[in-house]
Amino acid sequence: MPAAAPFFGAIGGFLGFVGTTAVIVGAIVAIGTVALASRALKRAKQKKQNRGISGTLITKSGSTENIPVIYGERRIGGHRTFIGSTGDKNKYLHVVESLCEGPIEGLQEIYYNDELVATSSDNGATLDFSAGSTDYSSKADAKFFDGSQSAMISGTVLGQSIHPDWPSGAVGNKVAYIYHILEWDDDLFASGLPTITYKIKGKKVPALGASQSSTLTYSNNPARCIYDYLTNEVYGKAIPIDVIDAGSGSSFETAETYCAESVQKTATPGDGNETRYECNGYLETDESLLDNLESLLTSCRGGLITGDKYKLILDKPTTALTTVLNDDNIVGSISFLQANKKTLANTVRTVFPNREDPFNFQEDVDITDDNTYGTSLQTADGLKLQQDITLNHTTSKHMVKRIATEEINQSRQSGILEIEVDPSLIDLEVGDVVKFSNTTLGQTEKTYRIIQTVLKADHKILLNMREYDANVYWDNNKGIITNNKDDTDH
Repeated sequence: MPAAAPFFGAIGGFLGFVGTTAVIVGAIVAIGTVALASRALKRAKQKKQNRGISGTLITKSGSTENIPVIYGERRIGGHRTFIGSTGDKNKYLHVVESLCEGPIEGLQEIYYNDELVATSSDNGATLDFSAGSTDYSSKADAKFFDGSQSAMISGTVLGQSIHPDWPSGAVGNKVAYIYHILEWDDDLFASGLPTITYKIKGKKVPALGASQSSTLTYSNNPARCIYDYLTNEVYGKAIPIDVIDAGSGSSFETAETYCAESVQKTATPGDGNETRYECNGYLETDESLLDNLESLLTSCRGGLITGDKYKLILDKPTTALTTVLNDDNIVGSISFLQANKKTLANTVRTVFPNREDPFNFQEDVDITDDNTYGTSLQTADGLKLQQDITLNHTTSKHMVKRIATEEINQSRQSGILEIEVDPSLIDLEVGDVVKFSNTTLGQTEKTYRIIQTVLKADHKILLNMREYDANVYWDNNKGIITNNKDDTDH
């Protein structure tokens, strides 16, 4: 049986989460193309974001450093933009650190050298420096600005006036920042200026279908974060909202609803529920727009299709169409690329920022394999088939486990079918699930998901499809598929 032919100009394309099929849509298109979470995750083996997960806690300095975008809740280091001293023997130290693009929801906690020193119950409007294990209330204070400010800092901090060298008119337009004053104390600051980190709730974003000038609200729903990044003119792609499928009943709205659903945390019902997908992300604005967009898509196992409009499609359970692809509508050759050791997985190693880590959102590693569900996933020759992925924007260990479980299951449905069909099937879209029958392959109404469509010069339609099984997904199967693809020696 011939291998699948090379892929070329596409109407649309979509791949599932990690793209373990080794199928990469990379062609220039006639009508549209796709930006994929799968590409970002495959590339993570070779490249991490500049700072990495734990690097987001490092204090930056210098005029060439970028200001990051924070979606959802993360702990981060700041960018030191000003430092100076006042008072007798330079008793008071003034430190200003920018945090991220604003406006953001607010500031929850401040840490000195990983020690919690201040908390806020009102998103940073007031800061309690007596809340930690050490009382800093008489030796440290700060004023926080969420990025919506229209005037420079005024008044006093820790009873002290703003430093005379702080530039007049320095507003920090659309930048969240914080102004600290620390009073020297031999015991508290014996090692010098502490490393300061912050736990924040990040960017306020527009509602789906709304402009950046509309009322912005906080959300860590992946669909809304992706929509913000697509439309933002400062750090995003500045795409006009009228070419994004984000209205009522749209692909973005469907994705938003799916992400927001409450699902069982683990395979044990008594463990409770949590939101299906959240985006708690740190984006470097000096990374390419496409890299950042693909990275955001990993938070919801999504793909973005561009055509007449940008559509967000999530890899999720889908009802099969009544359409059956068979000898009546197949007009060309049939190629099938069978699953093999490069596409199958029995172990997924996931790197992610764990919000339950003792130091908040430090890099952690999760392994999903035989031991997770007590089910044998061994190959015939006993090989460990490991996929390595990075989830930069997923901070729940349970969410990570569910994503990794779906990835193992999807890898075990990684056979690729490529066929040419007659023009009457032009309405088939990327993401659709269809039925396929062929006596030569021994398949009767086997389900496949369309991952790429190509309109050829002779008006035939080339469909590239991947095996579909509803048991891949957490809603239908809170375990590992073991009744197929156990033998990888083919």
